[in-house]
Amino acid sequence: MSSEHSLWQEIQQGESKTLEFKQQLPKGEQLAKTLIAFANTSGGKLILGVNDLRQVLGVKEDEFDLMDQIASMAHDHCHPTLMPNIHLETVQGKTLVIVQVYRGSQLPYYLKSKGREKGTHVRLSATNRLRKLCQQAGNPEPTIKETGDFVDIEFHRTVSTDDVEGSEKSSEKTPSLLALIQRDPRISARSLAEELGVSSRAIEKQIAQLKQQGKLDRIGPAKGGYWKVKG
Repeated sequence: MSSEHSLWQEIQQGESKTLEFKQQLPKGEQLAKTLIAFANTSGGKLILGVNDLRQVLGVKEDEFDLMDQIASMAHDHCHPTLMPNIHLETVQGKTLVIVQVYRGSQLPYYLKSKGREKGTHVRLSATNRLRKLCQQAGNPEPTIKETGDFVDIEFHRTVSTDDVEGSEKSSEKTPSLLALIQRDPRISARSLAEELGVSSRAIEKQIAQLKQQGKLDRIGPAKGGYWKVKG
């Protein structure tokens, strides 16, 4: 069975928990919500160039420019970083852009602009499992609001005295952490941990907080990229 025939059959089955159609490229955060929801659930495939009636129309813009835009949007709006598999397929003589997202290994994924508590999205059928996981962890049930094709999830947890004290101790290290990064933008998390005398996990948590606060950004991949201190 050819790749084209296989994809055509998939399109004819219609949208599902793991398949979504868009005639045009959605705007930044709208696209990011779809990718995040796939990564937080069972993975999935977004096909650009197919409308809601399953008609194959093809993409109208330059295909390679679209692929670059998708990669940039995923980097700019999603955290932890998502790296979808983006490629082209031809069906009925029309070019489609396929964005394949696999279930992530660093759950949960969320919108950078909204943070973990308000920016986490999942596909609809995953909400009951999330409730059970929160209960098992001894946390309150998340607040789940359905908005169009997406579910907005707000997580809650009880903050203990140890959490507050740990946060205060961590915040005291912020200037030193940023100073080290400014001195060497390509410094690794492991080196930062050694310099500050803390665990790598503590450094990762502090970096995540700085990213959420808009004080730090990662440019490029984990290997070969560098840190950028903002503000």
